[in-house]
Amino acid sequence: MEKTIKKQKVATRKSGKETSNKIIQTCYDLLSSESYKDFSMRNIAKNANMRLANVQYYFPTRKDLIDALIVHVIALYHERYDSLELDEMSNPKLSFEKMIDINLNDVYNQKTRHFFIQFWPLLSEADNYSGEFLAKLYQHQIMTIGAYILKLCPEVSPQESRIRAEAIASLIEGLIVVRLKSDKEITEQSTIKNVMKSYILTLAMTPSNSDSAL
Repeated sequence: MEKTIKKQKVATRKSGKETSNKIIQTCYDLLSSESYKDFSMRNIAKNANMRLANVQYYFPTRKDLIDALIVHVIALYHERYDSLELDEMSNPKLSFEKMIDINLNDVYNQKTRHFFIQFWPLLSEADNYSGEFLAKLYQHQIMTIGAYILKLCPEVSPQESRIRAEAIASLIEGLIVVRLKSDKEITEQSTIKNVMKSYILTLAMTPSNSDSAL
Protein backbone atom coordinates (compact mmCIF):
# COMPACT_ATOMS: atom_id res chain seq x y z
CA MET A 1 0.00 0.00 0.00
CA GLU A 2 2.77 2.42 0.98
CA LYS A 3 4.70 1.69 -2.26
CA THR A 4 1.55 2.35 -4.29
CA ILE A 5 1.06 5.75 -2.62
CA LYS A 6 4.69 6.71 -3.29
CA LYS A 7 4.35 5.73 -6.97
CA GLN A 8 1.19 7.82 -7.25
CA LYS A 9 2.96 10.85 -5.75
CA VAL A 10 5.88 10.46 -8.16
CA ALA A 11 3.49 10.13 -11.11
CA THR A 12 1.58 13.21 -9.95
CA ARG A 13 4.78 15.25 -9.62
CA LYS A 14 5.94 14.10 -13.07
CA SER A 15 2.57 14.94 -14.64
CA GLY A 16 2.56 18.33 -12.94
CA LYS A 17 6.06 19.11 -14.18
CA GLU A 18 5.13 18.15 -17.73
CA THR A 19 2.05 20.38 -17.60
CA SER A 20 4.06 23.26 -16.17
CA ASN A 21 6.69 22.86 -18.91
CA LYS A 22 3.96 22.76 -21.57
CA ILE A 23 2.58 26.08 -20.36
CA ILE A 24 6.00 27.73 -20.30
CA GLN A 25 6.85 26.40 -23.78
CA THR A 26 3.55 27.79 -25.03
CA CYS A 27 4.55 31.19 -23.66
CA TYR A 28 7.92 30.96 -25.39
CA ASP A 29 6.35 29.96 -28.70
CA LEU A 30 3.79 32.75 -28.45
CA LEU A 31 6.45 35.45 -28.03
CA SER A 32 8.52 33.87 -30.82
CA SER A 33 5.78 34.47 -33.37
CA GLU A 34 3.22 36.93 -31.98
CA SER A 35 3.10 40.24 -30.10
CA TYR A 36 3.74 40.70 -26.38
CA LYS A 37 0.29 42.31 -26.31
CA ASP A 38 -1.12 38.83 -26.91
CA PHE A 39 0.54 37.58 -23.72
CA SER A 40 -2.52 37.05 -21.54
CA MET A 41 -3.40 34.16 -19.25
CA ARG A 42 -6.51 33.47 -21.31
CA ASN A 43 -4.65 33.47 -24.64
CA ILE A 44 -1.90 31.23 -23.27
CA ALA A 45 -4.50 28.77 -22.00
CA LYS A 46 -6.12 28.76 -25.43
CA ASN A 47 -2.81 28.14 -27.23
CA ALA A 48 -1.93 25.36 -24.79
CA ASN A 49 -5.37 23.75 -25.26
CA MET A 50 -6.02 24.07 -21.54
CA ARG A 51 -8.63 25.67 -19.35
CA LEU A 52 -7.73 29.02 -17.82
CA ALA A 53 -8.21 27.58 -14.33
CA ASN A 54 -5.60 24.89 -15.06
CA VAL A 55 -3.01 27.47 -16.11
CA GLN A 56 -3.78 29.54 -13.02
CA TYR A 57 -3.34 26.47 -10.85
CA TYR A 58 0.34 26.32 -11.84
CA PHE A 59 0.86 30.06 -12.32
CA PRO A 60 -1.68 32.07 -10.30
CA THR A 61 -0.73 35.42 -11.85
CA ARG A 62 0.69 36.77 -15.10
CA LYS A 63 3.81 37.85 -13.20
CA ASP A 64 4.34 34.28 -11.96
CA LEU A 65 4.22 33.10 -15.56
CA ILE A 66 6.67 35.77 -16.74
CA ASP A 67 9.04 34.95 -13.90
CA ALA A 68 8.96 31.27 -14.88
CA LEU A 69 9.62 32.19 -18.51
CA ILE A 70 12.72 34.15 -17.46
CA VAL A 71 14.02 31.07 -15.65
CA HIS A 72 13.25 28.98 -18.75
CA VAL A 73 15.22 31.29 -21.06
CA ILE A 74 18.20 31.33 -18.70
CA ALA A 75 18.12 27.53 -18.56
CA LEU A 76 18.04 27.27 -22.37
CA TYR A 77 21.29 29.23 -22.71
CA HIS A 78 22.87 27.41 -19.79
CA GLU A 79 22.13 24.11 -21.50
CA ARG A 80 23.57 25.34 -24.79
CA TYR A 81 26.78 26.45 -23.09
CA ASP A 82 26.99 23.13 -21.25
CA SER A 83 26.45 21.17 -24.48
CA LEU A 84 29.70 22.64 -25.85
CA GLU A 85 31.55 21.57 -22.69
CA LEU A 86 33.21 24.99 -22.59
CA ASP A 87 34.46 24.49 -19.05
CA GLU A 88 36.33 21.37 -20.16
CA MET A 89 38.35 23.20 -22.82
CA SER A 90 41.97 23.88 -21.99
CA ASN A 91 41.96 27.00 -24.17
CA PRO A 92 39.92 29.75 -22.42
CA LYS A 93 40.03 32.01 -25.48
CA LEU A 94 38.54 29.32 -27.70
CA SER A 95 35.78 28.52 -25.21
CA PHE A 96 34.98 32.23 -24.85
CA GLU A 97 34.78 32.61 -28.64
CA LYS A 98 32.40 29.66 -28.92
CA MET A 99 30.15 31.14 -26.25
CA ILE A 100 30.12 34.50 -28.05
CA ASP A 101 29.37 32.71 -31.35
CA ILE A 102 26.20 31.26 -29.83
CA ASN A 103 24.98 34.72 -28.92
CA LEU A 104 25.99 36.40 -32.18
CA ASN A 105 24.36 33.65 -34.24
CA ASP A 106 21.13 34.23 -32.31
CA VAL A 107 21.11 37.83 -33.48
CA TYR A 108 20.49 36.50 -37.00
CA ASN A 109 17.98 33.87 -35.94
CA GLN A 110 14.61 35.37 -36.85
CA LYS A 111 12.66 33.42 -34.24
CA THR A 112 15.06 34.28 -31.43
CA ARG A 113 15.21 37.92 -32.49
CA HIS A 114 11.41 38.15 -32.58
CA PHE A 115 11.20 36.56 -29.14
CA PHE A 116 13.51 39.04 -27.44
CA ILE A 117 12.05 42.10 -29.16
CA GLN A 118 8.67 41.05 -27.74
CA PHE A 119 10.03 39.87 -24.39
CA TRP A 120 11.73 43.17 -23.49
CA PRO A 121 8.58 45.35 -23.46
CA LEU A 122 6.64 42.57 -21.73
CA LEU A 123 9.19 42.49 -18.90
CA SER A 124 9.26 46.27 -18.60
CA GLU A 125 5.50 46.49 -18.45
CA ALA A 126 5.21 43.62 -15.97
CA ASP A 127 7.47 45.20 -13.32
CA ASN A 128 6.18 48.74 -13.93
CA TYR A 129 9.39 49.71 -15.74
CA SER A 130 11.57 49.18 -12.66
CA GLY A 131 14.06 47.04 -14.62
CA GLU A 132 13.81 44.21 -12.08
CA PHE A 133 12.80 41.54 -14.59
CA LEU A 134 15.30 42.67 -17.23
CA ALA A 135 18.09 42.60 -14.64
CA LYS A 136 17.09 39.06 -13.66
CA LEU A 137 17.02 37.95 -17.29
CA TYR A 138 20.56 39.14 -18.02
CA GLN A 139 22.15 38.39 -14.68
CA HIS A 140 23.16 34.86 -15.71
CA GLN A 141 24.61 35.96 -19.06
CA ILE A 142 26.61 38.76 -17.45
CA MET A 143 27.91 36.45 -14.73
CA THR A 144 28.88 33.82 -17.33
CA ILE A 145 30.70 36.32 -19.54
CA GLY A 146 32.39 37.81 -16.47
CA ALA A 147 33.62 34.39 -15.38
CA TYR A 148 35.27 33.81 -18.77
CA ILE A 149 36.85 37.25 -18.70
CA LEU A 150 38.50 36.29 -15.42
CA LYS A 151 39.87 33.17 -17.11
CA LEU A 152 41.23 35.25 -19.99
CA CYS A 153 42.64 37.98 -17.74
CA PRO A 154 43.24 36.64 -14.22
CA GLU A 155 44.66 40.02 -13.17
CA VAL A 156 41.30 41.73 -13.76
CA SER A 157 39.25 42.34 -10.60
CA PRO A 158 35.75 40.84 -10.25
CA GLN A 159 34.30 44.35 -10.46
CA GLU A 160 36.15 45.07 -13.71
CA SER A 161 35.08 41.74 -15.18
CA ARG A 162 31.45 42.52 -14.37
CA ILE A 163 31.65 45.95 -16.01
CA ARG A 164 33.22 44.47 -19.13
CA ALA A 165 30.63 41.68 -19.16
CA GLU A 166 27.80 44.22 -18.99
CA ALA A 167 29.34 46.14 -21.89
CA ILE A 168 29.67 42.95 -23.97
CA ALA A 169 26.10 41.89 -23.23
CA SER A 170 24.96 45.36 -24.30
CA LEU A 171 26.85 45.08 -27.58
CA ILE A 172 25.24 41.75 -28.40
CA GLU A 173 21.70 42.77 -27.45
CA GLY A 174 22.11 46.11 -29.19
CA LEU A 175 22.92 44.31 -32.42
CA ILE A 176 19.47 42.70 -32.27
CA VAL A 177 17.91 46.17 -32.27
CA VAL A 178 19.97 47.73 -35.09
CA ARG A 179 20.11 44.64 -37.31
CA LEU A 180 18.42 45.51 -40.60
CA LYS A 181 16.48 43.19 -42.89
CA SER A 182 18.03 43.61 -46.30
CA ASP A 183 19.79 41.54 -48.95
CA LYS A 184 22.98 43.54 -48.40
CA GLU A 185 22.95 42.78 -44.69
CA ILE A 186 22.59 39.06 -45.38
CA THR A 187 25.71 39.09 -47.56
CA GLU A 188 27.59 41.05 -44.87
CA GLN A 189 26.38 38.90 -41.98
CA SER A 190 29.66 37.01 -41.59
CA THR A 191 31.70 40.21 -41.74
CA ILE A 192 29.54 41.92 -39.11
CA LYS A 193 29.83 38.94 -36.76
CA ASN A 194 33.62 38.81 -37.19
CA VAL A 195 33.95 42.53 -36.48
CA MET A 196 31.75 42.23 -33.40
CA LYS A 197 33.69 39.24 -32.14
CA SER A 198 36.94 41.14 -32.61
CA TYR A 199 35.62 44.09 -30.59
CA ILE A 200 34.30 41.80 -27.88
CA LEU A 201 37.61 39.93 -27.59
CA THR A 202 39.50 43.22 -27.36
CA LEU A 203 37.17 44.43 -24.62
CA ALA A 204 37.43 41.15 -22.73
CA MET A 205 41.21 40.74 -23.00
CA THR A 206 42.47 44.32 -22.59
CA PRO A 207 45.02 44.39 -19.72
CA SER A 208 43.73 45.82 -16.49
CA ASN A 209 46.00 48.87 -16.54
CA SER A 210 44.41 49.94 -19.83
CA ASP A 211 40.86 50.17 -18.47
CA SER A 212 41.00 53.94 -18.43
CA ALA A 213 41.40 53.87 -22.22
CA LEU A 214 38.30 51.70 -22.82
